[in-house]
Amino acid sequence: MKTFFIDPLNGSDLVASKVALESLKVVVHTRVSVLMSILPEIVNALYTVTTKSNLKIRMFGPMKHVEDDALGNRLLAFECLDLLVKPSCGRVNMSEFVHYVALGLKDTFHHVKLRCLTLLIHLTESQAVDAVVVKIDTICEAIVNIINAAPEGDNQ
Repeated sequence: MKTFFIDPLNGSDLVASKVALESLKVVVHTRVSVLMSILPEIVNALYTVTTKSNLKIRMFGPMKHVEDDALGNRLLAFECLDLLVKPSCGRVNMSEFVHYVALGLKDTFHHVKLRCLTLLIHLTESQAVDAVVVKIDTICEAIVNIINAAPEGDNQ
């Protein structure tokens, strides 16, 4: 089971990684107890997926369009982490967990930021509230930047 989930997440093939993330999400929803023996390794593999990006900048005349092929995988990884908040308490280092959520709050895509805000709410409702308090300065700075960011497409 370890090679089925973890090896594709550490590889460079985005499609294989997406399939592994989708499968992991289903297993976490239905039978998280199956994963308890390898939970720390899975969470560490998810951390690496949350930091991967594959930015491509395309120019259309004077317009610049930014695409990230790894965006879907990052969103799935944060969704899996969200589902693993309660099972992870006491089994993994929650300050490292919160660190990666704080990094997600600084992502360039709003979908990832929203997923991380939801994940942050779940962390504060779980037994990981101490780890959130330790990183509160970093989290607040990221949230202030999200609030103060100019909306895209605003011509003012």
